[in-house]
Amino acid sequence: MLLAIILVAFNLPSTAGSSDQPPAPKGQPSKLRRIDFPGAFLLATTILCLLGGLSLGGKSLPWSHPLVTSLLIGSLIIGAFFVVYEIKGTGEPIFPPQLLGMRDVAAPYALMGLQSAAQSAMMYTVPLYFRVTQNSSNTVAGSHLFPAVLGNTVGGLLAGFLIQRTGKYKFLSILSSISSMTAYLLLILRWKGNTGWLESLEIVPGGFGTGIAFSAAFIAMTSKLFFLSQVKIKREKKELTFDRFCQAHRHSNGNKRGIPVLFDWDASRSCFN
Repeated sequence: MLLAIILVAFNLPSTAGSSDQPPAPKGQPSKLRRIDFPGAFLLATTILCLLGGLSLGGKSLPWSHPLVTSLLIGSLIIGAFFVVYEIKGTGEPIFPPQLLGMRDVAAPYALMGLQSAAQSAMMYTVPLYFRVTQNSSNTVAGSHLFPAVLGNTVGGLLAGFLIQRTGKYKFLSILSSISSMTAYLLLILRWKGNTGWLESLEIVPGGFGTGIAFSAAFIAMTSKLFFLSQVKIKREKKELTFDRFCQAHRHSNGNKRGIPVLFDWDASRSCFN
């Protein structure tokens, strides 16, 4: 955290630079009004109800308790309202549900979600394992997570470096899954209750794979979204160009039709006069 504060202090500019973008024309909503506050509220409420029901169910309260069932059912109802509102109720949704129908976006989401779930479960159970099997203190049990955190950092930095050099990330996504599965398999087969420090390093591939997976999936998703944004900009430019062409064409046709009519009307006046 201290290193992050130092980097921000030296690299983040103290004043905002001048923007080359022209001011928004009158009649368009301000930047604050463009924020999808209702969508953010619905999404946060959906997640809150879901996590609340899952946290209380089976621990503090039985799954059949009215509070737990109400929270879970409420998360489904509010989530449905969120999806409908994001599709039909706002022009700039906070999370367009249509993105989940795109393979290039849904696959990175699934990769990050599954990898995060597996790694979080491992990070949660490893200290408990050492507490139960070796009666270690909380400090010693938590220190066994350091190799996974180090592997996570190295994996993320290495993936970013390789993607920047090669521009490819599919192989890294596959490598991340293999690395993480290797770590989880080693924990299942080798951790039998008398695990030492050398064997505790077997969680390194899990953190290494998680770092690679997050970097590769993020780049894959953002590259697809960047491509879609560029397509949208080009489409808007084409529509604007076509609209200007239509205006010029209508103006030209008006001149071509108006001038002969004017000459015919003037000729008819001269004939009658």
